[in-house]
Amino acid sequence: MPKYDVIVVGSGLAGVHAAYPSVENGLSVALVDVGHAGVAEKNDTRSFEEIRRGEAEQYKIFLGDDLSGIDLGQGHFRSMVSGRRSYVVEGAEKYAPLSHEGLDIPQSFARGGFSEAWSGISELFDAPELEAVGLPQQEMNQNYQAVATRIGLSGASKDLALQKPPRMDEQAKQFYEKYRANEEAIRKAGFFVEQPLYAMQTEEKNGRIPQTYRDMDFWDNSGKVVYRASYTLEELIKRDNFSYISGSLALSFEESSEEVKLVVRDLKSGSMVSHVARTLVLAAGAINTTRLVLRSSQSYDRPTPILLKKHYIVPCLFLSRLGKRGDVRRHSFAQLAMHGLSRTSGMNEIYGQLVGYNSLLLSKLVRYAPLPVPEAFRAIAILAPALMFADFRFPSISDDRHNVTLLKKETGDELLITYPDESEQRQRQDALVKKAKKALRKLGLIPLMTERHGYNMQSHYAGGVHVSEKGILQGHERVYVADSAGWKALPAKPSGLSIMANANRIGLEVSRFLAH
Repeated sequence: MPKYDVIVVGSGLAGVHAAYPSVENGLSVALVDVGHAGVAEKNDTRSFEEIRRGEAEQYKIFLGDDLSGIDLGQGHFRSMVSGRRSYVVEGAEKYAPLSHEGLDIPQSFARGGFSEAWSGISELFDAPELEAVGLPQQEMNQNYQAVATRIGLSGASKDLALQKPPRMDEQAKQFYEKYRANEEAIRKAGFFVEQPLYAMQTEEKNGRIPQTYRDMDFWDNSGKVVYRASYTLEELIKRDNFSYISGSLALSFEESSEEVKLVVRDLKSGSMVSHVARTLVLAAGAINTTRLVLRSSQSYDRPTPILLKKHYIVPCLFLSRLGKRGDVRRHSFAQLAMHGLSRTSGMNEIYGQLVGYNSLLLSKLVRYAPLPVPEAFRAIAILAPALMFADFRFPSISDDRHNVTLLKKETGDELLITYPDESEQRQRQDALVKKAKKALRKLGLIPLMTERHGYNMQSHYAGGVHVSEKGILQGHERVYVADSAGWKALPAKPSGLSIMANANRIGLEVSRFLAH
Protein backbone atom coordinates (compact mmCIF):
# COMPACT_ATOMS: atom_id res chain seq x y z
CA MET A 1 0.00 0.00 0.00
CA PRO A 2 1.23 3.57 -0.70
CA LYS A 3 2.58 5.37 2.34
CA TYR A 4 0.55 8.53 1.64
CA ASP A 5 -2.83 9.35 0.17
CA VAL A 6 -1.52 12.55 -1.43
CA ILE A 7 1.91 13.92 -2.31
CA VAL A 8 2.10 17.62 -3.17
CA VAL A 9 5.16 19.08 -4.92
CA GLY A 10 5.91 22.70 -3.93
CA SER A 11 5.18 24.88 -0.89
CA GLY A 12 4.13 28.10 -2.65
CA LEU A 13 0.64 29.57 -2.92
CA ALA A 14 -0.61 26.59 -4.93
CA GLY A 15 1.04 23.82 -2.94
CA VAL A 16 -0.13 24.70 0.56
CA HIS A 17 -3.71 25.45 -0.51
CA ALA A 18 -3.93 22.22 -2.52
CA ALA A 19 -2.73 20.31 0.54
CA TYR A 20 -5.04 22.06 3.02
CA PRO A 21 -8.43 20.46 2.07
CA SER A 22 -6.95 16.95 1.95
CA VAL A 23 -5.41 17.39 5.40
CA GLU A 24 -8.72 18.79 6.70
CA ASN A 25 -10.50 15.72 5.29
CA GLY A 26 -8.24 13.38 7.23
CA LEU A 27 -6.06 12.12 4.35
CA SER A 28 -2.37 11.46 4.86
CA VAL A 29 -0.51 14.18 2.95
CA ALA A 30 3.19 14.74 2.26
CA LEU A 31 4.52 17.99 0.83
CA VAL A 32 7.85 17.70 -1.00
CA ASP A 33 9.94 20.82 -1.31
CA VAL A 34 13.48 22.19 -1.55
CA GLY A 35 12.44 24.70 1.10
CA HIS A 36 15.16 27.34 1.41
CA ALA A 37 14.29 29.48 4.42
CA GLY A 38 15.33 32.96 5.48
CA VAL A 39 16.27 34.31 8.89
CA ALA A 40 13.25 34.75 11.15
CA GLU A 41 12.12 38.37 11.10
CA LYS A 42 12.12 40.32 14.35
CA ASN A 43 8.99 42.02 15.63
CA ASP A 44 10.17 45.54 14.87
CA THR A 45 7.74 48.39 15.55
CA ARG A 46 9.83 51.19 14.02
CA SER A 47 8.67 52.98 10.88
CA PHE A 48 10.77 53.31 7.73
CA GLU A 49 11.62 56.90 8.65
CA GLU A 50 12.63 55.94 12.20
CA ILE A 51 14.94 53.22 10.92
CA ARG A 52 16.46 55.53 8.29
CA ARG A 53 17.11 58.22 10.89
CA GLY A 54 18.22 56.09 13.83
CA GLU A 55 19.52 52.64 12.82
CA ALA A 56 23.32 52.54 12.56
CA GLU A 57 23.37 49.25 10.62
CA GLN A 58 20.36 49.89 8.43
CA TYR A 59 22.25 48.60 5.37
CA LYS A 60 21.63 45.08 6.72
CA ILE A 61 17.88 45.70 6.47
CA PHE A 62 17.78 47.39 3.08
CA LEU A 63 20.77 45.88 1.26
CA GLY A 64 21.60 42.72 3.20
CA ASP A 65 24.88 41.75 4.85
CA ASP A 66 26.36 41.04 1.41
CA LEU A 67 25.06 44.35 -0.07
CA SER A 68 23.34 42.35 -2.83
CA GLY A 69 20.35 44.67 -2.57
CA ILE A 70 22.25 47.47 -4.31
CA ASP A 71 20.25 48.21 -7.46
CA LEU A 72 22.46 47.89 -10.54
CA GLY A 73 19.64 48.24 -13.04
CA GLN A 74 18.25 44.84 -12.06
CA GLY A 75 14.66 46.05 -11.77
CA HIS A 76 12.20 46.25 -8.89
CA PHE A 77 11.39 42.55 -8.57
CA ARG A 78 15.02 41.41 -8.62
CA SER A 79 15.86 44.00 -5.97
CA MET A 80 13.06 42.60 -3.79
CA VAL A 81 14.61 39.10 -3.88
CA SER A 82 18.12 40.26 -3.03
CA GLY A 83 19.69 41.24 0.29
CA ARG A 84 17.88 39.59 3.20
CA ARG A 85 15.45 37.93 0.79
CA SER A 86 18.01 36.42 -1.57
CA TYR A 87 16.99 32.98 -0.24
CA VAL A 88 13.77 33.34 -2.26
CA VAL A 89 15.67 32.65 -5.52
CA GLU A 90 18.57 30.69 -4.02
CA GLY A 91 19.67 27.68 -6.08
CA ALA A 92 17.31 28.34 -9.00
CA GLU A 93 19.98 28.31 -11.70
CA LYS A 94 21.47 25.13 -10.27
CA TYR A 95 18.24 23.19 -9.73
CA ALA A 96 16.22 24.44 -12.71
CA PRO A 97 18.41 25.79 -15.53
CA LEU A 98 16.70 27.89 -18.18
CA SER A 99 17.86 28.98 -21.62
CA HIS A 100 16.29 32.11 -23.08
CA GLU A 101 17.11 35.25 -25.00
CA GLY A 102 16.48 38.69 -23.48
CA LEU A 103 14.36 37.32 -20.64
CA ASP A 104 14.91 37.37 -16.90
CA ILE A 105 12.67 34.70 -15.40
CA PRO A 106 13.27 34.15 -11.69
CA GLN A 107 12.24 30.88 -10.07
CA SER A 108 11.84 30.13 -6.39
CA PHE A 109 12.75 27.08 -4.31
CA ALA A 110 12.02 28.84 -1.03
CA ARG A 111 9.70 27.60 1.67
CA GLY A 112 6.60 29.54 0.66
CA GLY A 113 7.87 30.26 -2.86
CA PHE A 114 7.54 33.77 -4.28
CA SER A 115 4.94 34.64 -1.63
CA GLU A 116 7.96 35.30 0.62
CA ALA A 117 8.53 38.52 -1.34
CA TRP A 118 5.17 39.39 -2.90
CA SER A 119 3.09 42.50 -2.24
CA GLY A 120 -0.12 40.61 -1.53
CA ILE A 121 -2.05 42.73 -4.08
CA SER A 122 -5.03 40.61 -5.09
CA GLU A 123 -7.85 40.70 -7.61
CA LEU A 124 -10.75 38.42 -8.51
CA PHE A 125 -10.98 37.06 -12.03
CA ASP A 126 -14.46 37.79 -13.36
CA ALA A 127 -16.58 35.30 -15.35
CA PRO A 128 -15.11 36.03 -18.83
CA GLU A 129 -11.57 35.88 -17.43
CA LEU A 130 -12.21 32.58 -15.66
CA GLU A 131 -13.62 31.18 -18.91
CA ALA A 132 -10.52 32.34 -20.81
CA VAL A 133 -8.23 30.72 -18.22
CA GLY A 134 -10.29 27.52 -18.25
CA LEU A 135 -11.57 27.61 -14.66
CA PRO A 136 -15.21 26.93 -13.63
CA GLN A 137 -16.84 30.13 -12.36
CA GLN A 138 -19.22 28.76 -9.73
CA GLU A 139 -16.61 26.56 -8.07
CA MET A 140 -13.99 29.31 -8.17
CA ASN A 141 -16.32 31.78 -6.45
CA GLN A 142 -16.79 29.33 -3.56
CA ASN A 143 -13.06 28.74 -3.28
CA TYR A 144 -12.26 32.46 -3.44
CA GLN A 145 -14.21 32.86 -0.21
CA ALA A 146 -12.59 29.83 1.45
CA VAL A 147 -9.12 31.18 0.72
CA ALA A 148 -10.05 34.77 1.65
CA THR A 149 -11.15 33.59 5.09
CA ARG A 150 -8.07 31.39 5.54
CA ILE A 151 -5.43 34.00 4.63
CA GLY A 152 -7.07 37.15 5.99
CA LEU A 153 -7.94 38.99 2.76
CA SER A 154 -8.82 42.66 3.23
CA GLY A 155 -10.62 45.14 1.01
CA ALA A 156 -14.08 46.01 -0.27
CA SER A 157 -15.99 43.47 -2.38
CA LYS A 158 -19.63 42.87 -3.12
CA ASP A 159 -18.84 39.19 -3.74
CA LEU A 160 -16.77 38.23 -0.68
CA ALA A 161 -16.83 38.65 3.09
CA LEU A 162 -13.49 40.32 3.86
CA GLN A 163 -11.58 42.18 6.54
CA LYS A 164 -11.95 45.97 6.30
CA PRO A 165 -9.83 47.73 3.63
CA PRO A 166 -6.48 49.21 4.70
CA ARG A 167 -6.46 52.98 4.88
CA MET A 168 -5.08 54.96 1.96
CA ASP A 169 -2.20 57.38 2.38
CA GLU A 170 -2.73 61.12 1.74
CA GLN A 171 -1.35 60.92 -1.80
CA ALA A 172 -3.78 58.14 -2.78
CA LYS A 173 -6.72 59.83 -1.01
CA GLN A 174 -6.14 63.03 -2.93
CA PHE A 175 -5.81 61.18 -6.23
CA TYR A 176 -8.93 59.06 -5.57
CA GLU A 177 -10.99 62.11 -4.65
CA LYS A 178 -10.01 63.69 -7.95
CA TYR A 179 -10.95 60.47 -9.74
CA ARG A 180 -14.39 60.35 -8.09
CA ALA A 181 -15.00 63.94 -9.17
CA ASN A 182 -14.09 63.00 -12.77
CA GLU A 183 -15.23 59.38 -12.81
CA GLU A 184 -17.62 59.72 -15.75
CA ALA A 185 -14.94 61.27 -17.97
CA ILE A 186 -12.36 58.65 -17.00
CA ARG A 187 -14.82 55.83 -17.73
CA LYS A 188 -15.56 57.37 -21.11
CA ALA A 189 -11.81 57.33 -21.71
CA GLY A 190 -11.89 53.57 -21.06
CA PHE A 191 -10.71 53.22 -17.44
CA PHE A 192 -11.82 53.09 -13.83
CA VAL A 193 -9.90 53.29 -10.55
CA GLU A 194 -10.50 51.43 -7.29
CA GLN A 195 -8.68 50.11 -4.26
CA PRO A 196 -7.48 46.52 -4.86
CA LEU A 197 -7.80 43.62 -2.44
CA TYR A 198 -4.87 42.76 -0.17
CA ALA A 199 -3.56 39.54 1.35
CA MET A 200 -2.89 41.74 4.35
CA GLN A 201 -4.31 41.74 7.86
CA THR A 202 -6.37 44.72 8.99
CA GLU A 203 -7.76 42.67 11.90
CA GLU A 204 -5.98 40.25 14.24
CA LYS A 205 -6.22 36.61 13.13
CA ASN A 206 -4.37 33.41 14.10
CA GLY A 207 -1.63 35.29 15.94
CA ARG A 208 -1.00 37.64 13.03
CA ILE A 209 -1.34 41.33 13.84
CA PRO A 210 -3.20 44.03 11.86
CA GLN A 211 -1.33 46.36 9.51
CA THR A 212 0.51 48.96 11.64
CA TYR A 213 1.40 51.26 8.70
CA ARG A 214 5.16 51.29 9.31
CA ASP A 215 5.91 51.66 5.57
CA MET A 216 8.34 48.73 5.87
CA ASP A 217 6.39 46.15 3.87
CA PHE A 218 9.05 45.88 1.15
CA TRP A 219 11.74 45.18 3.77
CA ASP A 220 10.25 43.05 6.53
CA ASN A 221 6.98 41.44 7.56
CA SER A 222 6.97 42.08 11.28
CA GLY A 223 3.89 40.61 12.95
CA LYS A 224 3.10 38.51 9.85
CA VAL A 225 0.88 41.29 8.53
CA VAL A 226 1.16 40.27 4.87
CA TYR A 227 0.25 36.67 4.08
CA ARG A 228 2.96 34.16 3.17
CA ALA A 229 2.31 30.58 2.05
CA SER A 230 4.79 29.48 4.72
CA TYR A 231 2.24 30.52 7.39
CA THR A 232 -0.25 27.95 6.09
CA LEU A 233 2.59 25.42 5.89
CA GLU A 234 3.34 26.10 9.58
CA GLU A 235 -0.31 25.30 10.38
CA LEU A 236 -0.21 22.07 8.37
CA ILE A 237 3.02 20.86 9.99
CA LYS A 238 1.21 20.78 13.35
CA ARG A 239 -1.23 18.15 12.01
CA ASP A 240 -0.51 14.46 12.61
CA ASN A 241 -1.62 13.46 9.08
CA PHE A 242 0.78 15.88 7.35
CA SER A 243 4.49 15.38 6.57
CA TYR A 244 6.84 18.07 5.29
CA ILE A 245 9.72 16.57 3.28
CA SER A 246 12.12 19.47 2.75
CA GLY A 247 15.55 19.44 1.16
CA SER A 248 14.14 17.37 -1.71
CA LEU A 249 14.20 18.26 -5.41
CA ALA A 250 11.44 16.54 -7.40
CA LEU A 251 12.82 14.98 -10.59
CA SER A 252 10.15 12.76 -12.16
CA PHE A 253 7.03 10.71 -11.51
CA GLU A 254 5.52 7.46 -12.74
CA GLU A 255 1.86 6.47 -12.50
CA SER A 256 0.43 2.95 -12.25
CA SER A 257 -3.18 1.79 -11.85
CA GLU A 258 -3.02 2.01 -8.04
CA GLU A 259 -0.42 4.66 -7.19
CA VAL A 260 2.04 7.32 -8.27
CA LYS A 261 5.78 7.16 -7.53
CA LEU A 262 7.68 10.44 -7.20
CA VAL A 263 11.48 10.36 -7.53
CA VAL A 264 13.40 13.12 -5.73
CA ARG A 265 17.01 13.98 -5.06
CA ASP A 266 17.84 14.34 -1.39
CA LEU A 267 19.93 17.52 -1.50
CA LYS A 268 21.85 16.68 1.68
CA SER A 269 23.04 13.20 0.67
CA GLY A 270 22.74 13.51 -3.09
CA SER A 271 20.91 10.17 -3.26
CA MET A 272 17.73 9.38 -5.18
CA VAL A 273 14.66 8.67 -3.04
CA SER A 274 11.19 7.48 -4.07
CA HIS A 275 7.93 8.47 -2.38
CA VAL A 276 4.68 6.70 -3.20
CA ALA A 277 1.09 7.92 -2.85
CA ARG A 278 -2.36 7.22 -4.20
CA THR A 279 -2.35 10.62 -5.91
CA LEU A 280 0.19 13.28 -6.88
CA VAL A 281 -0.46 17.04 -7.00
CA LEU A 282 1.98 19.18 -8.99
CA ALA A 283 2.31 22.71 -7.63
CA ALA A 284 5.94 23.61 -8.33
CA GLY A 285 5.13 26.74 -10.32
CA ALA A 286 4.13 26.70 -13.99
CA ILE A 287 7.66 26.42 -15.38
CA ASN A 288 8.88 23.68 -13.04
CA THR A 289 5.62 21.75 -13.14
CA THR A 290 6.02 21.77 -16.94
CA ARG A 291 9.63 20.63 -16.55
CA LEU A 292 8.51 17.72 -14.33
CA VAL A 293 5.79 16.64 -16.76
CA LEU A 294 8.03 16.80 -19.84
CA ARG A 295 10.88 14.93 -18.13
CA SER A 296 8.57 12.25 -16.71
CA SER A 297 7.07 11.57 -20.15
CA GLN A 298 10.51 11.83 -21.85
CA SER A 299 9.08 14.59 -24.07
CA TYR A 300 12.33 16.16 -25.20
CA ASP A 301 12.55 18.61 -28.11
CA ARG A 302 8.75 19.04 -28.23
CA PRO A 303 7.66 22.69 -27.83
CA THR A 304 4.68 23.31 -25.55
CA PRO A 305 2.88 26.68 -25.12
CA ILE A 306 3.79 28.98 -22.24
CA LEU A 307 2.38 32.35 -21.14
CA LEU A 308 4.34 35.37 -19.90
CA LYS A 309 3.03 38.79 -18.88
CA LYS A 310 4.37 42.10 -20.20
CA HIS A 311 4.93 45.20 -18.01
CA TYR A 312 5.28 48.92 -18.66
CA ILE A 313 6.43 51.25 -15.85
CA VAL A 314 5.37 54.90 -16.01
CA PRO A 315 6.78 57.18 -13.28
CA CYS A 316 4.50 60.19 -12.79
CA LEU A 317 4.65 63.49 -10.93
CA PHE A 318 1.57 64.39 -8.88
CA LEU A 319 1.74 68.17 -9.21
CA SER A 320 -0.61 68.99 -6.35
CA ARG A 321 1.63 66.99 -3.96
CA LEU A 322 4.78 68.97 -4.73
CA GLY A 323 6.27 70.45 -1.57
CA LYS A 324 4.07 68.30 0.68
CA ARG A 325 5.54 65.73 3.03
CA GLY A 326 4.62 62.10 2.41
CA ASP A 327 2.89 60.01 5.08
CA VAL A 328 5.17 58.31 7.60
CA ARG A 329 2.41 55.90 8.70
CA ARG A 330 1.28 54.04 5.58
CA HIS A 331 1.53 50.65 3.95
CA SER A 332 4.09 50.38 1.16
CA PHE A 333 2.14 48.61 -1.57
CA ALA A 334 -0.04 49.84 -4.43
CA GLN A 335 -2.72 52.07 -2.97
CA LEU A 336 -4.98 51.98 -6.04
CA ALA A 337 -5.57 49.93 -9.19
CA MET A 338 -6.46 51.26 -12.64
CA HIS A 339 -8.55 48.90 -14.79
CA GLY A 340 -9.02 49.16 -18.53
CA LEU A 341 -12.59 48.61 -19.71
CA SER A 342 -11.72 47.19 -23.15
CA ARG A 343 -11.41 43.41 -23.50
CA THR A 344 -9.44 40.91 -25.53
CA SER A 345 -10.23 37.18 -25.47
CA GLY A 346 -12.56 37.92 -22.55
CA MET A 347 -9.85 39.59 -20.42
CA ASN A 348 -9.21 43.24 -19.55
CA GLU A 349 -6.68 44.55 -22.08
CA ILE A 350 -4.75 46.56 -19.51
CA TYR A 351 -4.45 46.70 -15.73
CA GLY A 352 -2.28 49.04 -13.68
CA GLN A 353 -1.16 49.43 -10.07
CA LEU A 354 -0.51 52.92 -8.70
CA VAL A 355 2.33 52.92 -6.19
CA GLY A 356 3.84 55.74 -4.14
CA TYR A 357 7.59 55.77 -3.60
CA ASN A 358 8.01 56.77 0.03
CA SER A 359 9.91 53.75 1.34
CA LEU A 360 11.81 52.63 -1.74
CA LEU A 361 15.44 53.71 -1.87
CA LEU A 362 16.22 56.82 -3.92
CA SER A 363 19.10 55.00 -5.61
CA LYS A 364 16.52 53.00 -7.56
CA LEU A 365 15.21 56.22 -9.15
CA VAL A 366 18.46 57.66 -10.45
CA ARG A 367 18.07 55.96 -13.83
CA TYR A 368 14.80 57.87 -14.37
CA ALA A 369 16.43 61.29 -13.98
CA PRO A 370 18.17 62.86 -17.04
CA LEU A 371 20.79 64.46 -14.76
CA PRO A 372 24.28 63.66 -13.45
CA VAL A 373 24.11 61.41 -10.37
CA PRO A 374 24.75 64.03 -7.63
CA GLU A 375 22.16 66.42 -9.06
CA ALA A 376 19.76 63.54 -9.70
CA PHE A 377 19.83 62.50 -6.02
CA ARG A 378 19.07 66.06 -4.87
CA ALA A 379 16.22 66.45 -7.34
CA ILE A 380 14.69 63.06 -6.53
CA ALA A 381 14.85 63.70 -2.78
CA ILE A 382 12.67 66.78 -3.34
CA LEU A 383 10.29 65.10 -5.80
CA ALA A 384 9.90 61.68 -4.13
CA PRO A 385 6.81 62.55 -2.00
CA ALA A 386 5.05 63.66 -5.20
CA LEU A 387 6.02 60.61 -7.29
CA MET A 388 3.55 57.88 -8.20
CA PHE A 389 4.46 54.91 -10.36
CA ALA A 390 1.96 53.27 -12.69
CA ASP A 391 2.80 49.60 -13.33
CA PHE A 392 0.77 48.51 -16.38
CA ARG A 393 0.30 44.86 -17.27
CA PHE A 394 -1.32 43.03 -20.17
CA PRO A 395 -2.99 39.65 -20.62
CA SER A 396 -1.44 36.75 -22.51
CA ILE A 397 -3.11 34.08 -24.61
CA SER A 398 -1.67 30.88 -26.02
CA ASP A 399 0.45 31.35 -29.16
CA ASP A 400 2.43 28.70 -31.04
CA ARG A 401 5.37 31.13 -31.24
CA HIS A 402 5.53 31.32 -27.42
CA ASN A 403 6.72 28.01 -26.09
CA VAL A 404 9.00 26.04 -23.79
CA THR A 405 11.05 23.03 -24.85
CA LEU A 406 12.90 20.49 -22.71
CA LEU A 407 16.43 19.89 -24.01
CA LYS A 408 18.76 17.04 -23.04
CA LYS A 409 22.25 18.40 -22.38
CA GLU A 410 25.46 16.69 -21.31
CA THR A 411 25.28 18.60 -18.02
CA GLY A 412 21.60 17.75 -17.49
CA ASP A 413 18.16 18.80 -18.70
CA GLU A 414 17.51 22.43 -19.60
CA LEU A 415 14.34 24.31 -20.51
CA LEU A 416 14.49 26.55 -23.56
CA ILE A 417 11.97 29.41 -23.54
CA THR A 418 11.17 31.04 -26.86
CA TYR A 419 9.04 34.17 -26.55
CA PRO A 420 9.39 36.71 -29.39
CA ASP A 421 7.82 40.12 -28.85
CA GLU A 422 5.43 40.59 -31.79
CA SER A 423 5.38 44.11 -33.28
CA GLU A 424 1.60 44.15 -33.88
CA GLN A 425 0.89 43.28 -30.25
CA ARG A 426 3.50 45.77 -29.06
CA GLN A 427 1.87 48.57 -31.07
CA ARG A 428 -1.52 47.76 -29.52
CA GLN A 429 -0.06 47.81 -26.01
CA ASP A 430 1.82 51.04 -26.71
CA ALA A 431 -1.50 52.60 -27.76
CA LEU A 432 -3.23 51.38 -24.57
CA VAL A 433 -0.49 52.86 -22.37
CA LYS A 434 -0.79 56.12 -24.29
CA LYS A 435 -4.54 56.20 -23.53
CA ALA A 436 -3.87 55.39 -19.87
CA LYS A 437 -1.32 58.20 -19.61
CA LYS A 438 -3.86 60.61 -21.08
CA ALA A 439 -6.36 59.55 -18.39
CA LEU A 440 -3.72 60.01 -15.69
CA ARG A 441 -3.07 63.55 -16.90
CA LYS A 442 -6.76 64.34 -16.41
CA LEU A 443 -6.30 63.29 -12.78
CA GLY A 444 -3.28 65.48 -12.15
CA LEU A 445 -0.46 63.01 -12.79
CA ILE A 446 2.24 64.06 -15.25
CA PRO A 447 3.92 61.01 -16.84
CA LEU A 448 7.69 61.57 -16.91
CA MET A 449 8.72 58.67 -19.12
CA THR A 450 7.68 55.16 -20.15
CA GLU A 451 9.89 52.18 -19.35
CA ARG A 452 8.84 49.22 -21.44
CA HIS A 453 9.90 45.98 -19.77
CA GLY A 454 8.61 43.68 -22.48
CA TYR A 455 8.71 40.07 -21.27
CA ASN A 456 11.84 40.45 -19.17
CA MET A 457 11.94 40.37 -15.35
CA GLN A 458 9.07 37.88 -15.25
CA SER A 459 7.59 36.59 -12.01
CA HIS A 460 4.18 35.96 -13.60
CA TYR A 461 3.90 32.97 -15.91
CA ALA A 462 1.43 30.20 -16.75
CA GLY A 463 0.69 27.40 -19.20
CA GLY A 464 2.81 24.45 -20.25
CA VAL A 465 0.54 21.42 -19.71
CA HIS A 466 -2.99 20.28 -20.56
CA VAL A 467 -5.46 19.45 -17.80
CA SER A 468 -9.14 18.53 -17.49
CA GLU A 469 -11.62 20.83 -15.75
CA LYS A 470 -11.03 18.82 -12.59
CA GLY A 471 -7.31 19.56 -12.83
CA ILE A 472 -6.23 16.07 -13.89
CA LEU A 473 -3.12 16.00 -16.08
CA GLN A 474 -3.89 14.87 -19.63
CA GLY A 475 -3.17 11.15 -20.07
CA HIS A 476 -3.30 10.45 -16.33
CA GLU A 477 -5.84 9.49 -13.69
CA ARG A 478 -3.99 10.13 -10.42
CA VAL A 479 -1.87 13.19 -11.26
CA TYR A 480 -3.35 16.65 -10.67
CA VAL A 481 -2.01 20.13 -11.47
CA ALA A 482 -2.79 22.81 -8.88
CA ASP A 483 -0.72 25.75 -10.11
CA SER A 484 -1.07 27.91 -13.24
CA ALA A 485 0.67 25.39 -15.53
CA GLY A 486 -2.74 24.20 -16.69
CA TRP A 487 -4.10 27.67 -17.53
CA LYS A 488 -5.07 28.53 -21.10
CA ALA A 489 -4.62 32.28 -20.64
CA LEU A 490 -3.00 34.69 -18.20
CA PRO A 491 -5.09 37.77 -17.31
CA ALA A 492 -3.48 41.16 -16.75
CA LYS A 493 -4.68 41.20 -13.13
CA PRO A 494 -2.54 39.76 -10.31
CA SER A 495 -3.02 35.99 -10.28
CA GLY A 496 -2.01 35.00 -6.72
CA LEU A 497 -5.53 34.88 -5.27
CA SER A 498 -6.83 32.86 -8.23
CA ILE A 499 -3.90 30.44 -7.95
CA MET A 500 -4.78 29.83 -4.29
CA ALA A 501 -8.52 29.47 -4.95
CA ASN A 502 -7.93 27.05 -7.83
CA ALA A 503 -5.46 25.04 -5.74
CA ASN A 504 -8.06 24.76 -2.97
CA ARG A 505 -10.53 23.55 -5.61
CA ILE A 506 -8.05 20.91 -6.81
CA GLY A 507 -7.45 19.82 -3.21
CA LEU A 508 -11.18 19.20 -2.84
CA GLU A 509 -11.26 17.28 -6.14
CA VAL A 510 -8.44 15.04 -4.89
CA SER A 511 -10.34 14.40 -1.65
CA ARG A 512 -13.48 13.44 -3.58
CA PHE A 513 -11.53 11.13 -5.88
CA LEU A 514 -9.92 9.30 -2.95
CA ALA A 515 -13.25 9.03 -1.10
CA HIS A 516 -14.65 6.75 -3.83
